[in-house]
Amino acid sequence: MPDTRSFARDWQLLKLSRDWKPADRSIEILDGLVKDNDPLIIEKIEKIVNEIGKHDAEEILQRMHPKMDIEAILEGILLVSGIAYETFEDNDGKKIKIKKEMRSSLSKVVSDNRISAAYIRGFIEIIIPGSEIRDRGDHFTLVRG
Repeated sequence: MPDTRSFARDWQLLKLSRDWKPADRSIEILDGLVKDNDPLIIEKIEKIVNEIGKHDAEEILQRMHPKMDIEAILEGILLVSGIAYETFEDNDGKKIKIKKEMRSSLSKVVSDNRISAAYIRGFIEIIIPGSEIRDRGDHFTLVRG
């Protein structure tokens, strides 16, 4: 680097430091990997995202009062996360229909529902253990035991 100093040079460096914002490229990398649609890579990504969902659910449960209604926690998280759901009852009991599509932070990462579904499944498995999660294509049906 040149050893000379000048106002113009210093001003350019100052402007560069204010205007240049290094970006986190992990979102673009993940999106590119998913778009390649390699089944092995998708499976690995789904496994990682599933574990992240489980980890997030464990953290939430640690912060909640043990007597808090688990279904209320799940519904609250679904609302906050922008995950469409509906509750209903039929002859088999109470069920929750949960869309595999997220309209929050994870959806900014990748628009592929396979990835958001892996997160949601991992999350539900920890929040409501022992529940039956039926895969219905574009949504899960959660059957309360």
